[in-house]
Amino acid sequence: MKESYADDTMKEKTRAYLREFIGKNLSFLKPKDIHVLHLPGPEMLEWEEVYKPLGIPAKNVTGLERDPAAYAALAERNHNVGMQIYRTDDVSFLETAKQQGRRWQIVSLDYVSPYNQRSFLYTCSHAYFLPGCRGGAISFW
Repeated sequence: MKESYADDTMKEKTRAYLREFIGKNLSFLKPKDIHVLHLPGPEMLEWEEVYKPLGIPAKNVTGLERDPAAYAALAERNHNVGMQIYRTDDVSFLETAKQQGRRWQIVSLDYVSPYNQRSFLYTCSHAYFLPGCRGGAISFW
């Protein structure tokens, strides 16, 4: 697990771009109606710099973390925030989510470690959006 992404210039630019993209392209939706699936990391930087400033409620944000140490740090930081967080990998989570009929307008899986082709293709084909949503965003930055 990398210590921090707070000083990672590329990640910082990506978070700013994602916030701008969502604000511009999903502006027809009220923040309370937007649901997010992402990989928050232990610092929750994407939550703090993208979704929170846009007014998206924490309860509408689902975070996945497969690393036990990173999950422990994430759970501690999330204690007073209220995101839905799961200690799992993306493929396992999406298989269950599909059976449950879960959907999101924003799927942001910014993989920083090697992932396999099944993970990438599975996510692309199984990241369903909420019914009636006229827009959505999937990113793999």
